[in-house]
Amino acid sequence: RCSACGNDFYYFNSYETFELDLAYCASNNNNNYPLTISTCLQIQSNKTQKSFCESCQTYYPMNIFNKIYYSPSYFVFSLNREGNPNLLNIPFLLENYIDIDPFLEYKQSYKKYEIHAIVSFSRNENKYVCFGQSPVDKQWYLYNDEKVDIININNVLNFHNNNNAYVPCILLYKSSG
Repeated sequence: RCSACGNDFYYFNSYETFELDLAYCASNNNNNYPLTISTCLQIQSNKTQKSFCESCQTYYPMNIFNKIYYSPSYFVFSLNREGNPNLLNIPFLLENYIDIDPFLEYKQSYKKYEIHAIVSFSRNENKYVCFGQSPVDKQWYLYNDEKVDIININNVLNFHNNNNAYVPCILLYKSSG
């Protein structure tokens, strides 16, 4: 909604990727909760930013309302750090399970999502790596260039949440219900 003329504009993203703006979430985290998917979805559900108004033909502050209209089988979350290396230091806690029900515009049958893959930046190696759960044996693996290691999901979460060795960038969740 344009703050100057009051017109409403609707843009629909048909992709199953939801971008979480970590800079915005961190600066608007009034409760000082650790940033998670849930806290970022809550913060981003109603934000104000400068956008182009098609009616006024200029940039004005607009109220942006983010809604999720349906719950897909897979959900990809992109943690946007805008290419700013300082934003790598924003703590972000990974959750094994998430609930998007509070953020759905149209309630469906309750679905919980379980983490299935993580693309992360390895601070120690200065490169990107991938953690993923195999659909065949349900085992978690660390894919690191030519090397693949079996890893426990609790270790994956610990590496990201406690010692800052890995910075999550892209998270893939699969519906578990």
